[in-house]
Amino acid sequence: MEIMNRVHCKLLHLSLKRGVQLSALLLAAHSYADDSSVIGSHVMQGAGRASINQAAGDFNIQSNSHALGHRASIQIINYNQLPQSTSITEVSKQLTSVIDSQAFAQFQGLASINQVSGEQNMQANIGSIAMDSTLETIMGQGLNDEGLTQVSSQIAPSSYQLSHYQADIAPDSFLDAQGVMQVNQISGDNNVAINQFSLQLPSGN
Repeated sequence: MEIMNRVHCKLLHLSLKRGVQLSALLLAAHSYADDSSVIGSHVMQGAGRASINQAAGDFNIQSNSHALGHRASIQIINYNQLPQSTSITEVSKQLTSVIDSQAFAQFQGLASINQVSGEQNMQANIGSIAMDSTLETIMGQGLNDEGLTQVSSQIAPSSYQLSHYQADIAPDSFLDAQGVMQVNQISGDNNVAINQFSLQLPSGN
């Protein structure tokens, strides 16, 4: 138990004391949308807090929200509204999202990654880490089954999506990584992807 406490405290220490914030939010006007998003090895062997948002395509919403601390609090984030556009133009454009080989190899800490190739998608990584019984909490609105049903589609992806939207994660992207790794990767249109966790750390004497 003492070993587990030290491991948990080490994770919190990495997140709070040695934390590094890596953020790349690629948003552009419709006519200048990025065709590809690639996460390379820049985070390899890093430690602390890594927050990455990358989009290839238009009208996407991405969010990484986490609470770290001692006192109890509740933050509410509304995910009920998907971005809306007048139309999705099916032009001959390849949209690709890739997490390269060993991109997060030997990373230690909390990594939150949102990556998308497509349009009108929503991605969120939510989490809370706290000591003792006063757990900080982040609540997401619109994350229940009913909310997901409203945005889900029974229509199969078009041949355009199948041939022009790609998302890949290399098998060794997270080789020997330690901690919490949240990954949302979408290929397509009108999707919602949510990762959520709560971690209560025991207090040490």
